[in-house]
Amino acid sequence: VRGVPRLLAAPASLDFDTVYVGWSGARTLTVTNGGTETLLLGAALASSPEFRAAGAQPGAAAPCR
Repeated sequence: VRGVPRLLAAPASLDFDTVYVGWSGARTLTVTNGGTETLLLGAALASSPEFRAAGAQPGAAAPCR
């Protein structure tokens, strides 16, 4: 029997409230492995150029700006 990785992300959504032009807001998205096999995360991508993932390191928090 072989295990499988299972990507879990919390919270399910990020609310940035109001962020004015020229300002920035940061929220933390925690990604963990809920499976039984190693989870390899090769990249973090955002659906809009206004967002980016910064500082993604194994075992570390990465702020989303």
